[in-house]
Amino acid sequence: GVHAKDAILHILARVTMNGFTVAVVEFFGSGLDPLSDDDRSTIANMVVEGGGTCGLFPVGAVRADVDAAFRSSLSFDLSELVPYVAPPFKPDNGIPVADLDEIAVDVAWIGSCTGGKLEDLAAAAEVLDGQKVALGVRLIVSPATLNTMEKAGERGYLRTFLDAGGQVLPPSCGACLGMGPGALKDGEVGVFASNRNFKGRAGTGSVYLASPATVAASAVEGKIADPRRFLT
Repeated sequence: GVHAKDAILHILARVTMNGFTVAVVEFFGSGLDPLSDDDRSTIANMVVEGGGTCGLFPVGAVRADVDAAFRSSLSFDLSELVPYVAPPFKPDNGIPVADLDEIAVDVAWIGSCTGGKLEDLAAAAEVLDGQKVALGVRLIVSPATLNTMEKAGERGYLRTFLDAGGQVLPPSCGACLGMGPGALKDGEVGVFASNRNFKGRAGTGSVYLASPATVAASAVEGKIADPRRFLT
């Protein structure tokens, strides 16, 4: 139940929104070994939410020199990570889902460059398999690209979302920047797999950031929920 989004929300909570300002952030260490390309894309993408210029993962021979000078070095143990959520209105507000007070949701939105990739949809589908979206909750899924949407259809993920009572939309930025179905109205609460939850970003409501798995679990529970109870 722990994914790349949980990792970067945990990191941002530690470094804050200004922690990477005027810096290129390089990730390294044994913790990278199990991370897929999709995982690395999510984490590198959201370095910007910490003020960074960009995030880099070593690829082949493209890596820092052995004598490279770094402004600072931070260490994180991914084996101790739990599902995270970032309450409004900053992406560095991250806390463990288990520490969050009960928060009812109106919209559960899965999509964007940090939440709509194929592995993101797979994680959400695993949680939603055999489940139903809670009454009053709108589950909206927008795959990141047309290719992703086609592959998700081939693997049965889209059918899982529809069977659960969700809505599948064509690829777009959508509710991540306040456009189309899922954009929040006054007083509404959304749990989004996107990368930003600034005030007004996704409409006039309040956005909690989480992994696609946590978003899916929240859609079923009708409140922000830990996805691990839906996994075997």
